[in-house]
Amino acid sequence: MSPVVGRSRWTPEEDDRLRMLALLSGASLGSIAKEMRRSTSVIRRRALKLKIVVARLPKKRLKAEGSHWTLREERRLLEFAAARIPLEDVSEKLKRSVESILTKSLQMGISLHERVRGDM
Repeated sequence: MSPVVGRSRWTPEEDDRLRMLALLSGASLGSIAKEMRRSTSVIRRRALKLKIVVARLPKKRLKAEGSHWTLREERRLLEFAAARIPLEDVSEKLKRSVESILTKSLQMGISLHERVRGDM
């Protein structure tokens, strides 16, 4: 995201919003910057100044797109589908993209539970 040029000073309301967004689990600098329409470096500096801790999310290491599925992965996918594990969680556990998991589930003729984590 490109920085917004000529942006005005921070308002108390924006500081409060930054605090709130930083409290949300999973809110990264990038997502906060996008939400607040400011650059990540500006958000980082403001958070440091206000002593706000912004979560740093570990980068997901996904398998290369197009890599072959192992028999063990296919079995685990069947188990996750039977247990109605949310799609995003399956993606994390198998270290595969959501698209890859959806494609494989269609090939295998299984249906996955597509609820989001918070829908419990």
